[in-house]
Amino acid sequence: MYTIGDLRFADPIAAEVMHHVAPREALALGHTTYLGTEHVLIALTRAEGGPTARLLEQIAVTPAALRGALRHLAADPQSTRFDGQLALTPRLRAALAARQRALGVTPMTERDLLLAVLRSGSGVAVRLLESLGQEVATLAAAVAADSGPEATALRTRALAVAQAALAELGTDMVAAARAGEYDLVIGRAAEQTRIVQTIFQFGARAGGGAPVAVLVGPPGCGKSSVVVGLAQRLAQPADAAPLRPPLAG
Repeated sequence: MYTIGDLRFADPIAAEVMHHVAPREALALGHTTYLGTEHVLIALTRAEGGPTARLLEQIAVTPAALRGALRHLAADPQSTRFDGQLALTPRLRAALAARQRALGVTPMTERDLLLAVLRSGSGVAVRLLESLGQEVATLAAAVAADSGPEATALRTRALAVAQAALAELGTDMVAAARAGEYDLVIGRAAEQTRIVQTIFQFGARAGGGAPVAVLVGPPGCGKSSVVVGLAQRLAQPADAAPLRPPLAG
């Protein structure tokens, strides 16, 4: 997985765009100190068969035409010599950070990069699309709704990897509770309910990410008992019902 600070790129296309293609485009334009939305969008147009290609087909713009227009609009060579590193522009960093927050711990894909660019505000990339008569908010909504076959395959692979890691490193305490492997825990219902509430509250704020509840306390205070008791409640449908969050709307 390729990372830039707290930004994660596990999808091969997204990693290649951020690590190689977009920086090459920036340097080719004489931009020796920064990486912006225009460079990322130019790089994305080279990805075949994905959400960027489908979006360009939808608006009847060829990848080569969009690249040429972006290069023309962004042409402003810098006099500063390249020192071996390009900094993300504040606009690009903010857009990527917002997308990463929405994803939680899930790495970004090509689709997420494209969404970040489209939602980045009035930068070079967005201004060009608007000059072509496009409503950028509408384009972003279309990309958000277009998961595509590659996104489904990526999610399936990511889920398989996560499940394998959990099976190897973790313990299915609910299954163990169903099998009667734990002594019965009496009480601690308030703490168990609070754990579930915390997970659902922070999960909603993270936009469907993967929140984790951490129990902190000195040895012997009963942390394990709380978790075992929660597993026992989840193992019994009647006991688990009060833990379910209310439905929205």
